[in-house]
Order: sequence, then C-alpha cells, then structure tokens
Amino acid sequence: MSKLTKQDKESIKKELNSCFGGLVSLDCDGYIVQASTQKIAEMKLGIHVYVNGYFKGKWLDVEKGYDEGKRFYPAHKKRLISKKDAKILKWKESDCVREFRRPWFSTPNAFINHICKHNENVRVISSQEAKRLIEEKHGNDDEN
Repeated sequence: MSKLTKQDKESIKKELNSCFGGLVSLDCDGYIVQASTQKIAEMKLGIHVYVNGYFKGKWLDVEKGYDEGKRFYPAHKKRLISKKDAKILKWKESDCVREFRRPWFSTPNAFINHICKHNENVRVISSQEAKRLIEEKHGNDDEN
C-alpha cells in the first residue's frame, strides 16, 4: 500500500494553488489522474479532475455509482426543503435531501484528502509518464 508522503502533499498543494493553471499527475490504483487549476465560475478557480485523459459526465451520477465517480469526484448533499416544512408535508428525510457530485474540488486539501481516502495506492508521476500511460490505455481500448 503506497500513500502520498507529506512532502508529496505539500508539492501538490503548491502546484494546485497556482493561479496560472497548475497541473498534477497521479497514478491512483492504476487510474491515471490529472488535476489542474481551472476557472469554474466568474472570478473563481477550482481543481478539475481528468481520469485516464477523460472527464465523463456519467461519472457524476450518484445513483449509478460509477467507480470513477466515487474515487475521484466529491459528493455533496443539498437540502431541498426545510425540516419544518418536510414535517408539515409528511415527507421522508430521504426525499428532502439530494446527493450529487461536482466535477471539481474547491481546494487542494479537499482534493488530496479525497484521493487518499478513496484509493489504496497513490503516487505522483510526471506529466510525460502520465501521457505515455494514457496513450497505452487508449491503445488497449482500441483493441477491444
């Protein structure tokens, strides 16, 4: 089991805190993960995550529970109706809350903590190695 060292975490934080589009490449249990600082809203930056060179919207579907979604994208809950109103309408608690995933992280710490929590083997790799590994994976995909 290989986890990130404190030094690795600090270098990832430093790179992703850059407002000039920092990029970090990781090997997480055989998935090649690239995280980069990008604009998520007007005047707001976030950390976008790409898995094996892709971002697929279906991975954000909480109900279908895609492995990539659980491993690499943060889950959030939003209350749709107050507890008081739910009691009046006799709604179940599960009907009052919506769970969803976002395709970005707000902070480098949130990204690092999520990756470490949901993956057994995590190591930092160079962008050249990430590119090579992604090309190998896509070459294998073409053969199937």
